Amino acid sequence: MAAHIVRPGISMVVDAPHGHLDDQRNVKVSSNASYIELPSGCKILSVTSLHNSQWVSTMKIFVQLSEGGTAEFFTKGAAGAIGQSMMRGTFESDQALYRFLPNNVPRPVAWGRNSVGPESYFYLCDFIAMDDERPSSQEWASLVASLHRNSVGKSPGGQFGFHVTTHLSFVPVSNAWNSSWEAFWTQQMRGMFDRDDEVNGIDEEISRLKTGFLNKVIPRYLRPLESDSRSVEPCLIHSDLWPGNIKPMTSSGEICMFDACAYWGHNEADLAICRNPRYKLGRPCILEYRKHIGVTAVLSRRPTKSHHVTTATMTSIGTGYDLANSIFSPDGRNFQVEYAVKAVENGGTSVGIRCKDGVVLAVEKVVTSKLLKPGANKRIATVDRHLGVAYSGMIPDGRHFVDRARDEARSWRDTFKTPIGTPELASRMGGYLQAYTLYQSVRPFGITAIVAGWDSSLELPVDGEVGVGPSCGAGGKSTDKKYGGPQLYMIEPSGLYWGYYGAATGKGRQAAKAELEKLDLSGDGISLEQAVKEAARIIYVAHDDNKDKEFELEMTWISSEDGPTKGRHEEVPKKLLEEAERLAKKAIEGDDDDDDDKDDEKMEE
Repeated sequence: MAAHIVRPGISMVVDAPHGHLDDQRNVKVSSNASYIELPSGCKILSVTSLHNSQWVSTMKIFVQLSEGGTAEFFTKGAAGAIGQSMMRGTFESDQALYRFLPNNVPRPVAWGRNSVGPESYFYLCDFIAMDDERPSSQEWASLVASLHRNSVGKSPGGQFGFHVTTHLSFVPVSNAWNSSWEAFWTQQMRGMFDRDDEVNGIDEEISRLKTGFLNKVIPRYLRPLESDSRSVEPCLIHSDLWPGNIKPMTSSGEICMFDACAYWGHNEADLAICRNPRYKLGRPCILEYRKHIGVTAVLSRRPTKSHHVTTATMTSIGTGYDLANSIFSPDGRNFQVEYAVKAVENGGTSVGIRCKDGVVLAVEKVVTSKLLKPGANKRIATVDRHLGVAYSGMIPDGRHFVDRARDEARSWRDTFKTPIGTPELASRMGGYLQAYTLYQSVRPFGITAIVAGWDSSLELPVDGEVGVGPSCGAGGKSTDKKYGGPQLYMIEPSGLYWGYYGAATGKGRQAAKAELEKLDLSGDGISLEQAVKEAARIIYVAHDDNKDKEFELEMTWISSEDGPTKGRHEEVPKKLLEEAERLAKKAIEGDDDDDDDKDDEKMEE
């Protein structure tokens, strides 16, 4: 193998049969620093081709040393200008890794240009025999964490980037130095997007998504890492840790990493490969890594005199602690549940009002397209004849909730030969939703449900409740306790549920709650018909015209046995619904006129 070896301060031509390697496997340079000569008895025994791809070829070189020992080297080569950049990038990357993990990285020897044949370049390092097996999650995490821990704080100038261009496969990576992690990552992603446009052409829809990712998504998630006196301290990143680049050594079983596309960056960038289902590394590697380095513990810090680092600085973002339902942050938060609440807050407003002679449910159903059929995609459903459910949030989750609630009601009838009570249904559905916050194989429900019902006073609760036991014995039976009547419960994504006189959820929850608090609901303040009109008014007050122009008002009610619905859950009659909407619009217009009059008075003053 004839080659032009480039080393710091030395440029020379090497003809492999005349190369000189001592028993320490160091390249020896002749006195004139132009050629390397093998002493008598030292020769290359074999050159074995290992693997050829579209852009590189690899070989193993087996050498007999003059002292009688042998040595093995690994080399790979590529042609043209891209080959030159690839070989240099590999050499500089592995050399950087070798500095911090000398026992787990093949020692880089040289890179350079072949002196004969077409323009082509090579990279040379020690050959290490490795088993073609995937390391365990513990082994993978331990070695990666060691690289990060050993290198943190040693980036040149504390900057993000790398001093040469590196490559993922044959694709060049933009590694220009930058003082901000957000700016550096944006720079890398923009380079990848530009490469995609160059190869696949520009697609308008995808271009809009790329722009949104660069301008909105990256700042949303990365800017907090460098805000409020926090900073990110770079460590050395391998950035291509797929199973083909990290394997156990045959001789010792220790894990070896190689073929890096290195740069100085945020330590968690190396964990991204674990989320790619192709490589089957998965969550176990991430969780094992957390045992060595807590969530952003190495890199995100508040400046103090001792620069002591704590994971609490990042818990407000949820990084790492939101990987599974079963993980709590140090301050006791379950971020998966909080994200589910965010989904609820993006849904239309739902309101429930309990009055003296019934219950009213109302939902703001935002019209997202003029092509939708009026009245379709209902947000209120009947669970049993005397029970109704309204929900805000993700519609498919709401439909599944309703199906499960119907199963619970049916099961109760089959077991106890009586309709299920509203409190019992709320309890069972609360437990069902809570179960979806316990296991990493599921996610929390993205809804908050309002359950309304009229329970017959003739049916006594079956589940254990203090005061409803036998007439004698422990607990006793309360003779003055009343059962049945109107019931209203709200169940949150966490499974938490409470009984209410008035409940609201969805994007207009705060405004709706403020209006509900103005009503006298705990006594005999309003009738069922008045509650219908108030519910319509509250939905119109909570509606945000600036964000959602059109919506449908969906309303149902449940009265007493001697009321208009005879204790059944039914839709509000069309005539009454139209009257309620008319009064609601009139009330809104009146409020707007009052606001305009106040503004005019202020201007006159």
